[in-house]
Amino acid sequence: MSWPTYTVEVQWGTDLTGLIRIGHSTIGSTDVIGGMFVDAGYTDETAYVKSFSLSKGRSGDTGQMMAGTATIELWDTAGRFNPGHESSPIYANLKPMQIVRIKANWSSTDYVLFFGFIQRIGVRPRKGEHGAYIEATDLFSWLSLARPTISSTSTTTTG
Repeated sequence: MSWPTYTVEVQWGTDLTGLIRIGHSTIGSTDVIGGMFVDAGYTDETAYVKSFSLSKGRSGDTGQMMAGTATIELWDTAGRFNPGHESSPIYANLKPMQIVRIKANWSSTDYVLFFGFIQRIGVRPRKGEHGAYIEATDLFSWLSLARPTISSTSTTTTG
């Protein structure tokens, strides 16, 4: 029996400007959410991954849908993921809202297990072991921060 292989990728230097936009309705169509999560510019960080855990969904059939989360534990002997290590090659991008994607490959097919945004990056100093972690949440978290303003398209009368 074969087991899947996992890949952890990050788009370091992500600019979220214009990433998601709400389309406009025309007669005979519906509103759409559009946007493009470009499938390029990812850095494969799998070689540094000790482990990862994922959580998503809700606690029960009638529970509130919660944002999915990913926690990625990393080997970091050179300080690559240390936000205080200025000589890290990714130092300028060790900040929140970088896109992270975790995939599984099984039978030559990729399955995206998690797609989200980094919320926190930190170090786990332990004697004899240099570690770091990434905490990320999926799009539900990002959408919860949005506060859209919807203008009226016609006169509104109340009362």
